[in-house]
Amino acid sequence: NINVPTLIIGGLEDNMLPTKEEANRLVEILPNAKKVEFDSSGHFVLDERVDLRQVILDSDIFPADKRYDPILDWKPPSTQVIEETLDARVKPLRRLVGPVFFSTDSEGKRHKGLGRVPKKGDGPLLFVANHQFGGLDL
Repeated sequence: NINVPTLIIGGLEDNMLPTKEEANRLVEILPNAKKVEFDSSGHFVLDERVDLRQVILDSDIFPADKRYDPILDWKPPSTQVIEETLDARVKPLRRLVGPVFFSTDSEGKRHKGLGRVPKKGDGPLLFVANHQFGGLDL
């Protein structure tokens, strides 16, 4: 259960995902959720037209008696928290969906890594690109 003030931001002209319906669903199930919708935005809502800082300040998700500025009052996480988060969440995903490179030597044996890529003029080179699921490289 999420029981903290939550701001849901969505573009009403999203042609990729049902953002409007999902925003409405989240506002219904999250007890302290507020919704901000942009009728001139699609899937990519937070572009140069949107001042996210001002949207947050105008949303009233923070108590009125506490003046909180999400930029000036933000405290970065400790190095320990960053490392723990990387180890627990990011590194496993990188291992799962990250690219793996192979190269082939002159005898046709495959090797992990790009150390056997032919030198210029030593033969053909086939490069097969992939679109990674999970998109950590995006």
